[in-house]
Amino acid sequence: MFESLLYKLMGRRPPVALQRQASSALQPGCYGYSSPQPVSELALPNAVGVQWQQLAVTTTTEAARLAGLLIDCRQLRHVSELQQLMVLLQQQLARLQNQSPILFISDSVSVLSAEHSACQSGLTGFVRSLAKELGGKACRVNLLDLAGADWSAAQASMQFFLSSASCYVSGQLLRLSPSRPAQLFCGHTNALTGKTALVTGASRGIGKAIATQLAAGGAFVIGLDLPSASAVLGPLMQSLQGHSITLDLTAEDAPAALLAALAERQLKLDILVHNAGVTRDRTLKNMTVTDWQLVLELNLGAQIRLNDALLGSAQLAEQVAFVSLSSINGLAGQRGQCNYACAKSALTGYIQSMAQRYPSHRFNAVAPGFIRTDMTAKMPWLIREIGQRFNSLGQAGEPLDVAQAVSYLARPDNSACNAQVLRVCGQSLVGA
Repeated sequence: MFESLLYKLMGRRPPVALQRQASSALQPGCYGYSSPQPVSELALPNAVGVQWQQLAVTTTTEAARLAGLLIDCRQLRHVSELQQLMVLLQQQLARLQNQSPILFISDSVSVLSAEHSACQSGLTGFVRSLAKELGGKACRVNLLDLAGADWSAAQASMQFFLSSASCYVSGQLLRLSPSRPAQLFCGHTNALTGKTALVTGASRGIGKAIATQLAAGGAFVIGLDLPSASAVLGPLMQSLQGHSITLDLTAEDAPAALLAALAERQLKLDILVHNAGVTRDRTLKNMTVTDWQLVLELNLGAQIRLNDALLGSAQLAEQVAFVSLSSINGLAGQRGQCNYACAKSALTGYIQSMAQRYPSHRFNAVAPGFIRTDMTAKMPWLIREIGQRFNSLGQAGEPLDVAQAVSYLARPDNSACNAQVLRVCGQSLVGA
């Protein structure tokens, strides 16, 4: 009753509930694609029960339902072709099942004219608007900009955006880097086999989900958390056949202690996930120096010190995937969170700078929106209900959604994705 009234007040219909799975495999079904190239040359993502059908503008409507769409817009060069894109989509939208992904491929670098560049740029607004129109069906719409990279460099990204692993990612632009060589595509299972991953704040919530997902992908996972969390962290890491480390990341000797713990077990990191964080919410007028320092130290300073200590040490592999946890509130700002928003938005500049300074490694971030955790469960009911519906999909995300995004960014065959902030927020209506 209360939920129905809330939707009425918000002028929205109840959303289609998202169906999640831990695998990044495409759901069985017929997927439509539009491209100047034949399917044999595109190496499209595949899985058991997946079929690809080439789309064209026609005067008749196909009856078969579509499980997803892949639209190659790299050759979209003229304004008149934008209308052709509109007509093609109009004809195919009725065929889409609920929770179907739509992925547009652009190339903002390999342009031949100013008009070509304008058309590629116009896709951003088109995709974000379409995502808001289709959110009620739990359909997600995203844009992958190859930015001069080869098609082969996009295999892992296409796998992610066309599978349910991206079910809470919509209305987003992700840009690849042409300067990084493409790695051999690992497929949708055990992409992290043989890799060693460290996850901070791993004992519960999103950190626990990330550790579990990385382990499921084949990685050996080291979970790190405060000594007070050892009773929970130890059994979790045992169940994942991993290893636990307890220390306070804000302590002055934390980097040296971590290096010593890794060296003792002769461990080299391939993946480092900076998940540990804290909030101390007050308006700036009422903010204490203690609360400011704690939030900035753990959410930002500890990451910088830890990375500085590890880089160049014997405890890092030659090519490491660094993933930081940012926040939609950090990107958009939130009343009473000047300290938290400052720290989280600072991560954007940090990963972009580090990606340039250390080209052999990758630095990316994930910005979660409203994720259902023990912390959000304690929020006042009305604030919680409004907050979790203030996005195009009309519902809260789950820790698994964030974990799958982290796992995607950590994949060794996703080397072309660098210095990016991936928003996992259901296309939040604020800041996304």
